[in-house]
Amino acid sequence: MIGNVSETDARAESDLATDDHSCSITVSTLIHVSGPGVAAAPLCRKDTSATKTFYFFQVLKNDSLTLGAHQLYKCVSGTFTQLGGNDTTVFIVGETVKVSASGSTIQAYISGTEASMSPQTDTAITGNVRCGLYGSSNGASDSVIVDDWSAADLAA
Repeated sequence: MIGNVSETDARAESDLATDDHSCSITVSTLIHVSGPGVAAAPLCRKDTSATKTFYFFQVLKNDSLTLGAHQLYKCVSGTFTQLGGNDTTVFIVGETVKVSASGSTIQAYISGTEASMSPQTDTAITGNVRCGLYGSSNGASDSVIVDDWSAADLAA
């Protein structure tokens, strides 16, 4: 994602076995030059519709968070709500960010370490068995490159 594209999301077209699953991405480029900011995130508990309903864990850079921050969100029918505060772990090129949902427990990880706001308890989104990507870029020179997307059911 390069340039002023506002926000976008994409889902995998394959169902996982249950709504207890995780999704992760490796962020190889996250450049913020101007504008409101740039973000990349794995998302989980997405359904098959175009409705924006899912959990996601984003790495974000903007004018006030120049070293990056990590934020856990839910989006229900297009309404975004942050779950917990910011984890201000400095963004490192090549880091892996992961979001997982198991029952009412929503967790977030930065390169294998649980984020400071995690876990959170939330029951707003259940039954959805797809994963995907979420991103935003509002500056003409901002860019995001994501590698190594993966999704998997959690072990029983």
